[in-house]
Amino acid sequence: MAPKSASFLLIALMMGLAVANDVQGEQLIMSERQDLFTTQEITIVSTFKHRCECDFLGNDFGQYFRSDSYTQCATVCANNVSCTHFTYNFVGKYCFLKRYPGPTMSAPMSHPQGICGYFPARVNVA
Repeated sequence: MAPKSASFLLIALMMGLAVANDVQGEQLIMSERQDLFTTQEITIVSTFKHRCECDFLGNDFGQYFRSDSYTQCATVCANNVSCTHFTYNFVGKYCFLKRYPGPTMSAPMSHPQGICGYFPARVNVA
């Protein structure tokens, strides 16, 4: 997991808040835009359950991508509030992020090359 300062900088860059490389420039821009944002405490989901030799079929969103491990795949999912579960193919090293719209989704299917996981705080598995 990235250090908090690196995470904050990444979030700031994604929101377009930091446009300068020097700290002084970033602070100036942040202070000018403080009144535009509401401060709200957030919690990143860090606990996930996983199982080997399985696949959650369907409900993919976005493009699948290469990932070095299922934990890296889980981290990307955890940092995306729309992601409820994932499947990692360890042979091809592909990560498939998934979103289930309801509170309870179907149990995963058997797949010899997959590791699947979900976040209990976001969705239940039947």
